Amino acid sequence: MFNRISYKQFSEFLSEDGYTEAELKHLFKAVKSFDKEIKKWFIKWLNGGGLPSDEIEDVTISFFIDEMKLKPVNAFIIMNWLKTDPETAKYVLQREVPVLEITEELKNTAQEFLDKHAVEVSDQEDGEEDLSDLCE
Repeated sequence: MFNRISYKQFSEFLSEDGYTEAELKHLFKAVKSFDKEIKKWFIKWLNGGGLPSDEIEDVTISFFIDEMKLKPVNAFIIMNWLKTDPETAKYVLQREVPVLEITEELKNTAQEFLDKHAVEVSDQEDGEEDLSDLCE
């Protein structure tokens, strides 16, 4: 079980999901900016502990994976968004999810959210992030 995760470990874990290098760096930034509870869920999942069944705004991560066909990391990002900015997230999801169309507005809203909450990713792929506070 890891309490620390490097960008290299993160990218290797997601290597089969078809993400580009730029997408992986973006996702790593997003994960680093997660709410503490969502980070705990993510680390547990990353360590083989399965997906959490907890609900936020009456949905689970499994809903986004099973019903909306999102990749797990993307589902975690949406759950984090629902927790940290529920009104905006619900508004965007209610407008966009039924048609499953990714509009420029949705991309911009998501990018603004990530830019607001994300921290910089080191260009060193083997640097480690200390996530030990997540396993209390």
